[in-house]
Amino acid sequence: MWLRACLKLGLTVMAFGLVSLGAGVTAQAKAKNVIDHKDCAATNKIFKAQGFKLSLLRVPKNGEIYVAAFTKKQDGKRYEFVAGEQPAGNAVKVNMVVYQGKKVVSRKSSLWGHVGGKYYKDLVSQNNQNETYMIASKTKTWSLKILPPHNKVVTATAQQLMGSAAMRADIAFNRNSLEYHADLAANQGKNLLVLNQQDDKAYWQGKKILKKYKAYAGYSKKTKKMYRTLQKNVAHVENVS
Repeated sequence: MWLRACLKLGLTVMAFGLVSLGAGVTAQAKAKNVIDHKDCAATNKIFKAQGFKLSLLRVPKNGEIYVAAFTKKQDGKRYEFVAGEQPAGNAVKVNMVVYQGKKVVSRKSSLWGHVGGKYYKDLVSQNNQNETYMIASKTKTWSLKILPPHNKVVTATAQQLMGSAAMRADIAFNRNSLEYHADLAANQGKNLLVLNQQDDKAYWQGKKILKKYKAYAGYSKKTKKMYRTLQKNVAHVENVS
C-alpha cells in the first residue's frame, strides 16, 4: 500500500507540466479559477481541426474578453498565437509570434470581424498595406482587392494562418456550453479555464491523488516533499492570472 502510494505520487508529480503557467503560488492559495473539464475535449477538437494545439482558454469572471493561447508548427517554424474576443465590435484580435528555433523571426497583429452580406458566416480583416480584404472561413483564408473589380489575390502563409487562428478562436469562444460554464464560474466570483487535454488530465489526476493519499503524505521526507510539490502544481493551475 505504501509503495503503491509513493510510486503514484511520484508519477503524477513528474507528469504534471503546468507549473510554468503560474509563479509564486502557495499550495494554500485560494483558487481564482474553475477548471472546465466538460468543455475540454470539444474545445481542443476545434483547434486540432486546423492543426493548432491549445495551451489555454480563459474566460474572465466579468465575461468581457475571452482569451485563448495556442500554437502551430509548420515548415520548420513555430507559430504562437494569442487571440482575444472583442465583444463590443463582434471581432477577434489575433497576435502572432513566429519562431525559428529560439529566434523570433516575425510578429504580427490583426483584427478580424463579422460583417453582413455575402460573408456573414466568415471573419473579415482589412489589410491596408496591399489594399485587400482577407476573408477567413471555417476551412480556408483568401484575399480580395478592396477596390472593384475585387479580384482575388495571393494570400501570404502568415495571413492564412492568422485567419485560420481567428476563426478557430471565434468558434471556440461562441460555444453555448462554454458560455454556460463561464456564467457558473462567474457566479462563484471565479474565472473559467479550459486546458489542453494532456494538462487537463494531469490536473484532475493530481486532484484525485491529493485527496486519496492525503493520509500517506507524511510517510517519509521524500513522500512529503512530493506531495507538497503536487499541491503547488495544482494550485498554480487554479491561480493562473
